[in-house]
Amino acid sequence: MGIGLVSNRVLQWTNDTLNQMIGYSADELVGQSARILYESDEEFERVGREKYAEIARWGTGSIETRFKRKDGGIIEILLSSTPLDPDDLSIGVTFTALDITERKRTEESNTRLGRILDDSFNEIYIFDAETLRLIQVNRSARRNLGYSETELQELTPLDLKSEFTSEMFTNLIQPLRDGHKDTIHFDTVHRRKDGTLYPVEVHLQLSYFETLPVFVAIILDVTERKQAEHEIRRRNRELTLLNRVIEASAVDQGPEKVLSIACRELALAFDVPQAVAALLNEDRTEAVVVADYAAQDHPSVLNLKISAHV
Repeated sequence: MGIGLVSNRVLQWTNDTLNQMIGYSADELVGQSARILYESDEEFERVGREKYAEIARWGTGSIETRFKRKDGGIIEILLSSTPLDPDDLSIGVTFTALDITERKRTEESNTRLGRILDDSFNEIYIFDAETLRLIQVNRSARRNLGYSETELQELTPLDLKSEFTSEMFTNLIQPLRDGHKDTIHFDTVHRRKDGTLYPVEVHLQLSYFETLPVFVAIILDVTERKQAEHEIRRRNRELTLLNRVIEASAVDQGPEKVLSIACRELALAFDVPQAVAALLNEDRTEAVVVADYAAQDHPSVLNLKISAHV
């Protein structure tokens, strides 16, 4: 840590660490205005104004600033100053200069990363690995769920995942806690603030938020994909229905057999528990159910007569 002594903002003494930090020798610094340490007049004035105001109020002052090295390089500094005699600053003010360049770079990198995560179209959740309390939830997730950031910080993933009990979720994430797996993937359903549900695909891993162990979940809203898959299944069932009817007709099976096949395939295609086919009598006054398909918990209505009059 760099250490020095100033009087009326003129350098009186500097230690070797400070000298090495900024690239000057002690002989080059002692007797010089502290302005030599700063990259601009404006920064020199700002630091003096704000730091000495803190000294007047609290007896000591700290501020983040930037020092300019002799070679022109810039370093980030946490500067703290304390007078030898609070009642007479001319006697001297000691200061310490801590190089926080790497810390600032890390903070800036984390800030940039945070912006990238917040702008992601995927939903991203960070939650405490022990308490499961949500720590950070990005904009896409907040928008889809309908919760504010403050509201979400009072929740855990269990408040959003209606299909899971506490025991089920603990068992699910235990391989990550034990280090047996690096990541897990699963499908579930999320519950919004208004109670509506939507299907999601979850990619979960254990990580660290600074020194805190956390789970990071990248979640995809797969509503459109599920709808597309459902539509594909429905179309496939329709094609199967058509093919089965064509096959039955080709082998000259009776109309009841063809209709029975059609009822089964229609029920499966449209995901309904029962489908029936009825034929009108010659005078069109009555229809008789000649074929039906019913799920296990639905009774057959085969041969049921239905009046054709409304």
